[in-house]
Amino acid sequence: MYLKKIHIQGFKSFADKTEIKFKDDITAIVGPNGSGKSNISDAVRWVLGEQSVKNLRGSKMEDIIFSGTNKRRALSFSEVTIFFDNKDGSIPLEYSEVAVTRRMFRSGESEYYINKNACRLKDIRLTFMDTGIGKDGYSIIGQGKIDDILSNKPEDRRNIFEEAAGIIKYKTKKEESQRKLKNTSDNLIRINDLISEISIQHKKLESDSKKANKFISYFDELKGLETNLYIRDIKNIEKQKIEIKTHKKEIDEEIDKNEKTKQEKQNSFDLLKKQIEEIENKIEVLRQEKDETSKLKEKTKNNNSLLFEKENFNTRDLKRLDDELINLTSQNSILNKEILEMNTKQNQVSKEYKNLNQKYEEKNKYLKDINSKIIGLEKNIANKKEEMDLIYEQIADKRGKLNNIQSSNLNNQDQEKRLELEKEKLYKKINIIEEKIKDLNQNQEELESHSESYTKDTSIYKLQKEELEKEREKNIKNIRTLEKNIERTYSSYNLYKNMQNSYEGYYKSVKNLIKAIENNNLDNKGFHGTVADLLFVDSLYETAINISLGGNLQNIVVNNEKTAQNMIKYLKDNKLGRVTFLPINTIKGKTLTLNIKDLKQYGFIGLANELIRYSKKYENIFKSLLGRTIVIDNIENAINFAKKTNYIYRIVTLEGEILNPGGSLSGGSYKNNISIINRKKKIEEMRISLDDLELSLDSSKKNDINTKKKIELSQNKINTLEKEFNKCNINIINIKNEQKSLKNEREFIQNDIIKTESQIKYILKTKKDTLEQSIRDEETLKKDLSKFESIKEKLSIKSDLLKENKILKDKAYEDINSINLNIQLIKNKINNFKTTIKNNLEKKKENDKLI
Repeated sequence: MYLKKIHIQGFKSFADKTEIKFKDDITAIVGPNGSGKSNISDAVRWVLGEQSVKNLRGSKMEDIIFSGTNKRRALSFSEVTIFFDNKDGSIPLEYSEVAVTRRMFRSGESEYYINKNACRLKDIRLTFMDTGIGKDGYSIIGQGKIDDILSNKPEDRRNIFEEAAGIIKYKTKKEESQRKLKNTSDNLIRINDLISEISIQHKKLESDSKKANKFISYFDELKGLETNLYIRDIKNIEKQKIEIKTHKKEIDEEIDKNEKTKQEKQNSFDLLKKQIEEIENKIEVLRQEKDETSKLKEKTKNNNSLLFEKENFNTRDLKRLDDELINLTSQNSILNKEILEMNTKQNQVSKEYKNLNQKYEEKNKYLKDINSKIIGLEKNIANKKEEMDLIYEQIADKRGKLNNIQSSNLNNQDQEKRLELEKEKLYKKINIIEEKIKDLNQNQEELESHSESYTKDTSIYKLQKEELEKEREKNIKNIRTLEKNIERTYSSYNLYKNMQNSYEGYYKSVKNLIKAIENNNLDNKGFHGTVADLLFVDSLYETAINISLGGNLQNIVVNNEKTAQNMIKYLKDNKLGRVTFLPINTIKGKTLTLNIKDLKQYGFIGLANELIRYSKKYENIFKSLLGRTIVIDNIENAINFAKKTNYIYRIVTLEGEILNPGGSLSGGSYKNNISIINRKKKIEEMRISLDDLELSLDSSKKNDINTKKKIELSQNKINTLEKEFNKCNINIINIKNEQKSLKNEREFIQNDIIKTESQIKYILKTKKDTLEQSIRDEETLKKDLSKFESIKEKLSIKSDLLKENKILKDKAYEDINSINLNIQLIKNKINNFKTTIKNNLEKKKENDKLI
């Protein structure tokens, strides 16, 4: 069993759904302060049932739900799910993976789930008890827990050791059982108190009940008299009702007559009202006509006055328009003259503009020619300068090279002598290294042969040790399983033994009778035991036999009626209840006679008395109890057989369903945790198995001690061999390192020899090359000097030409600028003429429209 993963949502700082997987390589969760590391352990503790807010580092349980931030709202619930791998079955559930969920809402409601099935907190605690995983388990150690464990009292520390030992489960069960027993004893005391209290009040209550019975009889008599009175009153009321009905009829007739007269008068009133309304409408129409005629008269009067005023205004307006027409004609003649003058001026200015444009174009062409000449000269001069710089640099380089060649020739001669001496020294060193390497190789071969023998021996002993460890591991597993089986069997044995001794499952009367016989309070002569004690049955048929016998299992078998009579008398005298007795001399058993060949198709197993084992003397007893009960494998076959036989037989299935004669069926879930059948046999079987288990446990422990000794011996031999092997390996490594360093030194020296030889060759070659190069450089130097002087003369001539062209360029720029100014002035004049002509034309158009 191990922790696989955790799902956290809404718990403390985990607002989003977070999954934390615990793989083989994860050992710890690390992070800075306040990152939520402790919240993970709190989540595990909480999901396993922690109820203390203090242990969860909060003030109230609502604090565990994410309370929100400035950018995020609070959540309404908190949920944590923890997943365990249960392939080894450590958790007592039939699942390979166990998921425990706890969900809490802000309202305070909590929900618990195991593998998505709703459960109680108690179920979770019981499931993880003795696994070390509970909320108080030793597998979860929070902040300050170790200090608490160390500083606590021994009594408090004991809980952790009990959890680790795996006895806390039984301890809690014991405490729960003791608590239940205490509650039961308290209830019994209360019941006894109630019985004593009721017995004191019995006489008073008896007299009260007699009085109550008298009251009931008197009350019934009173009820009869009252009903008679009510019947007489009802008859009188019925007579009065008939008289009232006749009187009511007469009044209704009078009301109808009055209604008719009222209707006639209402009709005449409505006619008169209509006539009055018509006359009033006619008067209203005449009044409206009078108002309209007066309004028309007033309107015509106003229209006449308006027309007179309009006539006066129009005459005045005609005079004004005639005066304006005379003025406009005079203005038009003046404007025509101005337009002609402006057109002539515009023509003159446009001619000047054309002449200036021609001059401007000519000057521009001239300027472009000069610019192109200047650009060409500048490029040519720049190229010549570059050429001069290059030649000058070449001259300087060649002079420097000639000086370097002379100095390098002297250095090369000295270096050649020095390298030859170094070469001789290096060859001597190589010879010494070669001899050392040969000696080391011989030593290495000897050590390697020793190490191979050590490795072979260690591998043999390791194989032996592995086999022994495997054997011991199997033995330990066997010991653990045996211990568990012993513990399980021993607890079952004690349970059954206690049940047998206390006759658990028996009726109180049967229990009291058996205890009286055991305590010698009653003579046991002729007493054989209960039916359950006298039979043996295989586990396959146990349910069927248990259901078939039912309460008959607790019947007591005796020799004869006399013994039964004495025992019944004892039960009566001591008020110990009732018991059914089966005297051997009186009971005659009968069985069914059936054709088994026909029954096999219906899953027939046998008659119930044939499926059990018992002593020959009890044959009639068991035939009478089970001889007429048929056992069939399942309910379907049982129903088919019952239909076939018209429901005349008592049939029982292996799962405990019963079909009674007549057709009734009994069945459902059957929980038979502790059966009283085969109890003695089970106790004896468990005792024998306990003895066998203890013997096998002793032998396994002895084998474990022997194998442990053998493992220790083989380990000691392995350790000594490994020490020798390590020594050899260290020596081999030292030799190899020495060899490596010598080889590296040899390579280094060889490289040095190659370098010195190449340097000597290079010096000789450079001597030859430098002589040839110096001769060539002297010749080219003379040529470059003469070339440099000729370029210098050409450059001075072209620079003079460039100066002349620049003067001409400046003069041309001045001429172009003056022409541009004149053109701009003429343009402004032309625009002014155009605007004045345009304005005059617009005025003329307006005047023409007005005329």
